[in-house]
Amino acid sequence: MASGCPIAVSREASLPEICGDAAFYVNPLEIDDIKRGMTQILTNVQLQKDLVAEGLERPRRMFTWQKSAENQRRTLKEIYERRG
Repeated sequence: MASGCPIAVSREASLPEICGDAAFYVNPLEIDDIKRGMTQILTNVQLQKDLVAEGLERPRRMFTWQKSAENQRRTLKEIYERRG
């Protein structure tokens, strides 16, 4: 995604949270759905462009060192406060 490649991913687990609008989602347990996703990405030029554009932007916007540090600080603060 961050390398400029349109991606098809599972709609399971944390992938939707990570990928957001930067991925084409498929059911990982349905071969026909995986095939449909790959076919869409390979044949739909506008979809390719949209996924690539969002895939390049999302990591820059969502996964910065600043956000990582803020999340870490918030988590540590919550742990500290729970311990009393």
